[in-house]
Amino acid sequence: MNRNLQNFCRRCRVVYDGEPRMLASPSRAWIIHDVEGKKWVAKEQTPRDQTVQLLKNFALLHPCFHYPQPVSEDSEEFYLYPYLEGERLADRPFEDAATIERVTELTARLQALFRSLVLVPFYQETLKSKVSMMDVAGGLNRFALERVQRMDDQQKSTRHKEMAQSYQWAEKRLETCVRQLGTRPLWSGAALEAFRNKMRSKFCIHMPITGNNLSHAALTPEHLVLCPDHNFAIVGWHIQPRPRFYMFYTYLAWSFTHSRREDAKPFYRGYLAENSSKAFFQEHHLVFAFCLLEQTVSMLEKRTMSQYGRCRGPEHNAAELFNECLEKLSG
Repeated sequence: MNRNLQNFCRRCRVVYDGEPRMLASPSRAWIIHDVEGKKWVAKEQTPRDQTVQLLKNFALLHPCFHYPQPVSEDSEEFYLYPYLEGERLADRPFEDAATIERVTELTARLQALFRSLVLVPFYQETLKSKVSMMDVAGGLNRFALERVQRMDDQQKSTRHKEMAQSYQWAEKRLETCVRQLGTRPLWSGAALEAFRNKMRSKFCIHMPITGNNLSHAALTPEHLVLCPDHNFAIVGWHIQPRPRFYMFYTYLAWSFTHSRREDAKPFYRGYLAENSSKAFFQEHHLVFAFCLLEQTVSMLEKRTMSQYGRCRGPEHNAAELFNECLEKLSG
């Protein structure tokens, strides 16, 4: 791995000054100091992952947050970007009301950003074009309508594919959660199976209300950085189709399973009640319960045997809140 990483950095004209250090993050990423005194992050990427290209496209959309700006080619085993200075939200008060309000706004802006990705090809052509605006206007009527129709057909096909991918991913992930939690004393096998049946019957959670259902696949306090300018940076990118409300409830479920609050259950129950009172009652409870299962499994997977004792309280709370969601869904 180190040899592959070193060769990759050389191709990017970055020369180590000391050995890379793995970041304290769920992602496989390394911080690198180069001989010029600059800091970089190299992160593994999976084959056929479109994340790097999407991150590069963000430059045309001017998001309101900081994000990795890759300097490497899309086809590499890793991608490389300048280090983003700041403090992980996981190491700060990640569950105070003001922070959660900012994250709520951030998830809405992310959804708007993902919806806007469809505009990137038009922006790119506009920037590359050397034709005057008058010439463009003169030729617009000849091809615009046909092209817009073609783009619309492509987008419909893409949306259908993304909905299917979200369903398939959720089904596979839920199977893993049920298998791992079903053998533990706090979880009822019958309740988990009942929940799985409800997930299967609610395909609508994979249908976007507007635009698409693309998401940052791990929007937790571990991947949010508070920068010196007090703006957020988002790292740990893996952009994939996910169920409706997934990003916000992933943040809440992670925060709940790592909570430092004495009133954790009523505090997080309150956010679910507030959100589900407006619309999509069942969808909110379904996706929050799913994220609770996912984050509980993730928490248990990261603990060594000597640390399991510290998981009992969070796991007990997660199981209780999950059962409450299931009762609401059955009511």
